[in-house]
Amino acid sequence: MRKPLENLMNIDTAFKQTRLIAILTLLSSFLFCGMVMVVAMNMVTKGKGKIYITNGFGNTLTAYQISANENRKAEVKAQVRNFHALLYDITPNPDEIKDKVDQILLMGDASVKAFMDKRGDSYYKKLISSNVEIKYELDSIKVNIDVYPYKAVQYGKEIVQTQVGFLIKNLITSLDLREVARTDDNPHGLLIGGFEVHKNNRIQFVEMNK
Repeated sequence: MRKPLENLMNIDTAFKQTRLIAILTLLSSFLFCGMVMVVAMNMVTKGKGKIYITNGFGNTLTAYQISANENRKAEVKAQVRNFHALLYDITPNPDEIKDKVDQILLMGDASVKAFMDKRGDSYYKKLISSNVEIKYELDSIKVNIDVYPYKAVQYGKEIVQTQVGFLIKNLITSLDLREVARTDDNPHGLLIGGFEVHKNNRIQFVEMNK
């Protein structure tokens, strides 16, 4: 009678051990699957946006795809800088002036056109006849892309080269930028509006060495 009881206890112990092993195996399987999923998702995330291109000579290069707006702040700053360079970097060359004026009008809305109309052809004719060259020097650009249209304030200098010296003028402007289609003439896809000149006063005159 005692032997059958011992056998029964052994069977119960073996059953418990088997159940424990099964549970541990199941948990290990879930853990392993979870680790595989995490590793796989991590690899997919790292590989997302990555492509491989060849340069025609058998060499493979890696390129990364980024969101069009991921570096929008830098594009806004570049648009503001380019716009002011076209507007205030002037040489007394009629063909170059005409080309720059055409580019300026393509980059801006009615506020830019109004500024150019106010400046007028006489402004450029005077520069050409006097053989005056103007250089633009950027100090900084503050940009806010958390609002729309984007807001920008430009701080710079306008350096007017005359026959007797250099006239340095302070230049502070503000403008808005709106999203438009990207084109060859406007690769950043930003239209300038609300253009205002807040300061453009003389701050220094440097005589040219004779």
